[in-house]
Amino acid sequence: MGLSASRLRTLVRESAGVPLARLRRWGRLRNAIAGLPGGNVATAAAAAGFADQSHLTRTARSLLGRTPLSLTSASAVTAPRGARHGR
Repeated sequence: MGLSASRLRTLVRESAGVPLARLRRWGRLRNAIAGLPGGNVATAAAAAGFADQSHLTRTARSLLGRTPLSLTSASAVTAPRGARHGR
């Protein structure tokens, strides 16, 4: 893309309003939750890029306040507006 890593992080934060790392975590979490109905939590976690099942669970609790299995009945998971969770 011709951008330095720091410039990309700055542009993402300016346009999305959240740090790039948090945006990536939301994307991995969304992908993991999408994979839950057809498989188990460990498989969904690995396919979405989490280190293991507990990593997925900690991320879900941190960002959503819920466990991955409690989200399987949800039709869609999106980041709440103005969410200020860090890590």
